Amino acid sequence: MNNQFNYSSRQAGLTLVEILVAITIGLMVMAGVVQLYATSSKTQQVQEGASRLQENARFIFARLSQDISQTGFIGCLNMDEHTDDDVDVQVYLTQDAGPGEVFNFEESLSATEGDQLLGTDSLVVRHASTAGRVPLVARSESTQSIWVDENHGNYASLEQHQVVMVANCGLARIFMITNDPETSNGEIQHAVGVVSPEGQSNNNDSLEGRFGYTQLDANNRQYEYGGTVAYLYPAGGTAQVYAVGTSAAAAGGGVCSVANPELCSLFINQNEIAQGVEDFQIQVGWLDNAGNIRITNAAGVPEWGDVDRIQVTMTLNSINQVPNEQGGGLDRQTFSKTFMVRNQLR
Repeated sequence: MNNQFNYSSRQAGLTLVEILVAITIGLMVMAGVVQLYATSSKTQQVQEGASRLQENARFIFARLSQDISQTGFIGCLNMDEHTDDDVDVQVYLTQDAGPGEVFNFEESLSATEGDQLLGTDSLVVRHASTAGRVPLVARSESTQSIWVDENHGNYASLEQHQVVMVANCGLARIFMITNDPETSNGEIQHAVGVVSPEGQSNNNDSLEGRFGYTQLDANNRQYEYGGTVAYLYPAGGTAQVYAVGTSAAAAGGGVCSVANPELCSLFINQNEIAQGVEDFQIQVGWLDNAGNIRITNAAGVPEWGDVDRIQVTMTLNSINQVPNEQGGGLDRQTFSKTFMVRNQLR
């Protein structure tokens, strides 16, 4: 028996129109993905810029709060009472010790109007930091060397030509170390005639006072000034200068300027702490005799010893270009905060 099978074959495919429609739909989907990626990328750049601004502002304000809250503090000695008969503060330096300068401890804080790059202000706060102090271990008088604990954890931070302060509850002296503490076994000298690479030197080899123990005995230590021990404080813990300068990130001769504000940074004693700070302004306040709050800029302060609050206003930029309505540029934000000067509150 013969079985016959009939096969009908029909080859089906896509027409040109269908192919074009599919391609168009694919291109539209791809364009949407690309647009979504571009938008996401721009949003990320803007968020990163804003995040950097806020992080830098928080860090700067935290550091300012720490320094300003300690202004006028030197252990049990209060600099703001140094005119009293029982308190004596002297500076034995040939540089940076005049009115308004870094080591002028006639004022526990000061600021200068528009003396830095881009017309920004500078701020100087003066205090001693317990974090860096080294205790004296022997009595010293006038021209004698100061002896400190060479086994103390902070001793390694002491260096030749470093400006330091030695203080107890009645005396404070600011001078430059003239020998090398690394090889002196705890001896700190303060001679005249020794000049640092920056030109700093001492103008008096006498500290004009006694510091340290009157008697060194493990069971019966007697101190000068009614039971107070003396400490040596590094200069980094006694005078902090806040000022705007050119960032270390600047290359090819670039400088902080109106044209290049991303190269501006805030410095403390020549140490860069935050890039992108293009404006730094100081206003201060105090209570007058009638109990009214007076507010002025740094140039209008009649007596820095009366200042009990400092308002810091600063403008920070994103450092890197971020997308905006004009196509791209630096993101900027201005921050302002008022700090109370704890050791001068009345």
